[in-house]
Parts: sequence; structure tokens; C-alpha cells
Amino acid sequence: MAPLKSVTIPRLELCAAVLLAKLEQKTITSTKISFHSTVLWTDSTIVLAWIQKDPSVLKPFVRNRVSAIQNITEVSAWKHVPSKENPADISRGIDPEKIQDCNLWWFGPSLLQDHSVVSPCDCSDINDNELYQREFKKTPTDPVCLVVQGQEVLPIINNCSSITRLQRVIGWCVRFVRNAKNSLQPNEGNLTSPELFKSLMCLVKNVQTNCFAQEIQCLKRGQQLPNSSSLINLSPFLDEQDILRVGGRLKNSNLRIERKHPIFLPYNNYFSDLIINHFLVLYLHTGAEVTLANIRTKFWLINGRNYGRKIIRKCIPCLKVSAKGSNQVMADLPSSRVNVSRVFTRVGIDFCGPFSIKLLSGRFKKSYKCYICIFICFVVKSVHLEIVNSCSTDAFIGALKRFIARRGKPSDIYSDNGTNFVGANNELRKILKDLFNKESTGKIQDFIASEGIVWHFNPPATLHFGGLWEAGVKSLKSHIKLVARNTVLTHEEFNTLVTQVEAALNSRPLCNLSSDPNDDFVLTPAHFLVGSSLTALPDPDLTEVPVNRINRWQLVQRLSQIFWKK
Repeated sequence: MAPLKSVTIPRLELCAAVLLAKLEQKTITSTKISFHSTVLWTDSTIVLAWIQKDPSVLKPFVRNRVSAIQNITEVSAWKHVPSKENPADISRGIDPEKIQDCNLWWFGPSLLQDHSVVSPCDCSDINDNELYQREFKKTPTDPVCLVVQGQEVLPIINNCSSITRLQRVIGWCVRFVRNAKNSLQPNEGNLTSPELFKSLMCLVKNVQTNCFAQEIQCLKRGQQLPNSSSLINLSPFLDEQDILRVGGRLKNSNLRIERKHPIFLPYNNYFSDLIINHFLVLYLHTGAEVTLANIRTKFWLINGRNYGRKIIRKCIPCLKVSAKGSNQVMADLPSSRVNVSRVFTRVGIDFCGPFSIKLLSGRFKKSYKCYICIFICFVVKSVHLEIVNSCSTDAFIGALKRFIARRGKPSDIYSDNGTNFVGANNELRKILKDLFNKESTGKIQDFIASEGIVWHFNPPATLHFGGLWEAGVKSLKSHIKLVARNTVLTHEEFNTLVTQVEAALNSRPLCNLSSDPNDDFVLTPAHFLVGSSLTALPDPDLTEVPVNRINRWQLVQRLSQIFWKK
């Protein structure tokens, strides 16, 4: 049968050399003649070059035959004979009449007849021969095993003082690269929200690749994290963008992915410092607990509580307003503080100020003083703030009317023994009597007795009796001082600032934060007002979600949503 693949001439020459080596071995072992040395001749310089090579660099066909030749004979025994003087070529065909006079057939090549020294064959001319080179294995460059333990942190991260500036710098760089690749449809104008979000994810991925390199490699390979990893108890996983997130058992929840699976941030890292400082300023320096609660809506800091406190202790504005006072022995809470009631049913009232504001914006506008009246709920510590132009009785009554119109009428009001509050109490009694004395019936008199507001005054010069509202005044002043400082705002700007401070105070946690990532939210006074934190996004629609897939809090939210739909 004919071979399926064509065999090249050099390969056939090599097979002939193998046959020659075997015949030489058979001849030596079969005769009793002692040979001092043997010489083997071939007219193929390619075969001679192969025989002189290490078989490991050759392809299997040539390698196997060269190995056989080198095992049977010595490499130095092989010599080159020119094709014109090779007697073996005569066997291909010659006229019988000429064979008698053919010295090459009877006596061999001339170099044997002259007893001349045979010099080694120069095989350098065949290095460019394609038939010669094709039998060598393609030898790659020396393999180098490089284990990447981490990626270098972008130098710009350590050169920016705020996360907002850092986002914008990376955002412009990303836009430049995109416009360079797609010059036909370039992006122009200010940076968009998706571009800023993409730049933030680029920064997060760079920091995580540097700080959590071992964990990321294990997750990509499907391996278990080492026991020494700080993430092993948080079930980490990689999302579609290879961002490392907190795992848990909330995969089937309808919550946003940032709430279900926050992004990991490393401990003691400058990028994490920028994130903490950003949220600290964003929420008006409200302290470690509030800052950490808001950070956890997007990120999960390793050892977050201690880390947040460590950074906040270095905040200069926080240090200036956090002077420690003397420790007092606390008495038992009164019954109005510990019994269940509607929000703002029992409230404490106080004034703080003055604050300088102006009527209109612009230079050289005259400024005037204003005050803030604070209403604080005794039960859930909800805060309501009203701006008044003075501490007079009329101004306070106006603030009280606005409070009642928005929050409902309280049953009990507690305050210091200030002259404005005493006057307001007397005038309020007079207004109620004048209003209800127009119809002198028994029902109206009973209504006055049952629906009138009861006013409680602290003894004179006892500011420590009103610790609840005094603490609210302290928090209010600290936020305004940190944000406004020496700036004189207009009435509208100051009213906006006070409303934002009110939202921040009502978003304070009422209890310590949990270290469990499965805990969805922290309870704040705003939950008793609007059902969620004032700084949080609206809750998702749960009316169509099966009851067996939601927790108790979501069940309450679902019932409330069904009630409002009906």
C-alpha cells in the first residue's frame, strides 16, 4: 500500500542511514574480524546535520531514527561523500558494457584511493534549507511563571483629597479613552452620572485587586478562601464586573444590589479614608454611627466600626465641637419617656440662637437675627425645627401653630421656665377659653378638659432637667456650625439648611449598629414618621411578592402598601 503522506527525500536518506547503521552492526557481530574503526558514508548533508543534533530538538519521525543511529554508531564515524563520487548512485542504472571500466564501482571514490584525510563536512550551508528546518520542533522562548499578587495602586488615588475630585479625574480619563477609540460619536459636555459611577467602580476594582489579590484569585479558580482571610465569614463573591461584594442569604430579595451585597473596602487604606470622609461631610458630621450606617448602604468596610471611629477622631471640625463635659449620674426616666404614645404626643420645647441671616442675597445686605424653636418627641426622639424671628410670645405661638398643623396636636408640652413659654401658656389658655366659651354647653366644656394641652415647666434655673431638648439643641448647633460657620445665609437658604439638619437628626440610629451584613436597616426616628430613613431611597413595591419570601419588616411594609392601594 502506498503511504498516505508523502515522504521527503531527506527523510528517505535518513532511513537509508538507519539501514546502513544496522548493517554495520550486523556485520561486526557476525564476523570474527576485529575492526579498529569504521566509517559510514552518506551524500546527504541534511542527514549528517541531523545526526549531529540532539534528538530532543527534532520532530518524532526524525528524532526516533537519529536516536537509533546514535545508539548504534558513533557520531564521529559518519562522513560525507559527494554525490558524484557515491558508488551507491551507480546502482540506479548503468549500461553493463560500461560497468567494466567504471573505477568508481570497483575501487570506490578517489578520496579512498588517494588515502587522503577526510575533513569534517561543513553543514552551515543547509541552515536555511526548508526541508532541514521543518523537522525541528518549534521551540518557544523559555517559559516564565509569574504569580501576580496584586496590582499597583493608581498613583492619583494618593494625590487627591476627596473622592469626588478623584471620581471626576478618572471620569475625564475614561471619556478621553472612549472618544479616542470612537471619534465619530464623541461624548461632550459635563460628566454624566453613569460616567461618574463607572469611574468609581474602576477605582474600587483597582483598590480591591491590590488589597484582596489572594481572595480574588481563589474565587476566580473556584477555590476556598484561606482561613487567615478577613473575608471568610462574609461569603464574598465576584459580580459581573469582578467587583468583590458581600455574600449572604439575600440573593432573592428585591432590594438593590448595593443594599443586599455591599462592596468590600479594605481596612487602613487611603481610598477607604476618602470614602469615610466623603460620607462624614455629606451627612453633616453626624458621628461614627450615622456615618457608618450610611456607608453600609453601598460599601462594607472591614472592621468598619473601629475604622470609622479612627478616621472621625482625626476630623478637625468634629474635634473642635466635641469637647467632653463632666459626667453626671443619670436619674430614672420619667413615665412620659418610656410609655407608648403617638409621635410628638409628648414634646419638649427649647429655643437656640441667635443666628445671623439676611433677607436678600448680595453684598452689603443688612443682616438680622433669628432663632430656631426645636420640638423633640419624648418617645422616639423625633425632631421638628421651626425658624422664628424673635423669642417673643407671638413668635412662639406662630411656631407652635405650624408645628401642630404639620405634626398634630400634642397632649403634653415640657419646657424650661422661660418668660416666653409662661406667656405662651397663659395666652394659649385664654385663646382656648375665648374660642370655646362662645357656646356654653356641657360637651364643649368637657372637650376643653379632655383636649386641652397640658404644659409642664421645669423649676427655675434647672437646665439639667431638660436634657432631652438640650441634647437636641447641641446636635443642631454643631451641625449648623460645621456647615454654615461664619457664612451669612439668606432666609430661604437658612430654612433649607435647617430642614436638612432636621432630616439628618431624624435619620440617626436609635440603637447600636449590627455587624451582621444580613441586617437590612437601622431603626431611626424617621421610621416612625415616614416608615424609613429620610436619607434612604423609597422602599420597593412588595405587594406582588409572596409572603414566604419576605421578612417580618417587609411583611409590615407590604401590609401598609396594600392598605394604601385600597
